[in-house]
Amino acid sequence: MHGANGHYGHRAVLNRYAGVAVGTPMPGLLQHGWNHDLGATWSDAWIPAPDPFYVWNGRNLGHCRRAGISHAVPIGAPFLYLPPPPPRGPPPDGSLLAVPIHGWEREKLQQGFEAYADSLAEIAAAFNSVTVSLAWFDHQDAAHRAAFERRGFRVVTVGPRDGNPDFLARQRELLIGHSHVTSNRVQTGLFYALYLGLKGFLHGPPAGIEQRIDRSGELWAAWQEATFPQLVGVAARDSDLRWLGARELGEEFIKSPDELRDLLWWNPGQERALHARCWDFRLRTAVGWRSRWWRRWQRSRALRKLGGPGG
Repeated sequence: MHGANGHYGHRAVLNRYAGVAVGTPMPGLLQHGWNHDLGATWSDAWIPAPDPFYVWNGRNLGHCRRAGISHAVPIGAPFLYLPPPPPRGPPPDGSLLAVPIHGWEREKLQQGFEAYADSLAEIAAAFNSVTVSLAWFDHQDAAHRAAFERRGFRVVTVGPRDGNPDFLARQRELLIGHSHVTSNRVQTGLFYALYLGLKGFLHGPPAGIEQRIDRSGELWAAWQEATFPQLVGVAARDSDLRWLGARELGEEFIKSPDELRDLLWWNPGQERALHARCWDFRLRTAVGWRSRWWRRWQRSRALRKLGGPGG
């Protein structure tokens, strides 16, 4: 179905939880990361209609309903559907995992990591060890790694988000090996860590992802300080905020395996209907894109006839 459903191995996690073959498609579109608003961009949230847009939490559901997106269905974050991890001892005391905000494959951070590495060095003495986890494309950049390695920090990555069905399990393994987590921006990994019982806090300079609206990241920094005051600063480092991670990941909306199979058309005997529904989605999406390009071509053709731009 929609390619984003496989990001971070989400579909594979839900497949395994529900007891169906890994790779079984799902109707609709699944939110693929923590989001402060609808759960996706406006256009992406409308893509699956009338099929469901599966959101994580009450925040996303409320925003969708207020925006008229009636096909939003809450199921919680796929991270919540992982099987329990193998037993292990407590993490080393004072072990800090830093997860700086990252962009994505088509839109990178507006700033580098030097300023963030400086801010991390300022608090490093308060911890026994510091590890930095970078997105795979940032980890590939020697200059990005060097910003932290020069200051004596270990630098790791969980790997690509696509074609990586074990991404979430690897990320969880990394998280539970530490006692504390920090980031300069509220994000998915920070809430995973809080849910797992790590002590978490926000620290570091603003970081901008959006090139047009908030290039410096200062608007976002002001919003997150007002919205999550309990996370701000090193003073929050020992607060127990598992409740916050549970809320932002949508723990209240977790489905049982039976409920998930009913919701996603994964029951025995529904294979044909599921594939027909997925094929219908592909056709609707293709027609939508074709129609958009057709309208652009028609408009360009008309302008050329009139001697306007593009003529």
